[in-house]
Amino acid sequence: MRNILIWILISVIVVQASKENCKESSQLESSCGSYCFKVVRPILDHAKMLQSRVENDEVFEKNVVRQRLEHIEALLHEFNTKFNSLERTIQQQEAQRNDMIKTVNKLAFEKIGSKYYYIEQNQRLNWFAAAHKCHELGGHLASLQNLNDLVAVSAKLKNRFYWIDINDLAKEGEYNSLTTGLRASFLKWYCPDEPNNKDNNEHCVQLREVNKDYTMNDVRCDETCNFICEREFN
Repeated sequence: MRNILIWILISVIVVQASKENCKESSQLESSCGSYCFKVVRPILDHAKMLQSRVENDEVFEKNVVRQRLEHIEALLHEFNTKFNSLERTIQQQEAQRNDMIKTVNKLAFEKIGSKYYYIEQNQRLNWFAAAHKCHELGGHLASLQNLNDLVAVSAKLKNRFYWIDINDLAKEGEYNSLTTGLRASFLKWYCPDEPNNKDNNEHCVQLREVNKDYTMNDVRCDETCNFICEREFN
């Protein structure tokens, strides 16, 4: 009977502790008697200790979480700083690389007359490969606009055949500039019979040397020739 009474009182005390945060010891003693109080008092003290420990643990966990968040924020700040520094370094290296390429290309290109040209005296390519090579150098196949351009460039040539940018690939007999996409503004064929579209398969134009004079001739695009690139420099 006494055991039953004790467990009933414990239940009452636990409920009261959760609702009223454990009333003072004097109130408990007056409600259940001296003997009952002496039995329950250690349990009550232990409950208070556990509650205090839980509160302390919550504070500790909050501090741990806060410290971890602060550590993560510090790592993110460090990462952003390093990333921005790396990005600036890459941009600087890219700018230096572009400047170097521009300098190298400018050395490869020679100012002839009023424009810059690169004359490939050794390598022979078909017309399409030559156009691609000029593009890699930052330019395009030479677009001769007038007789002055032709005369100026011809003085630097050493071989018989050189590709320029004129072609009639889009429409037979309409010779356009690959550079502008417009009708070629200057044409000088090497004889009255040119262009003759021999075998119905000559669609690209080369400079051809005849008696030390360079003029234009239509030829198969898969023929291999030396070539002339042109580029503008600021």
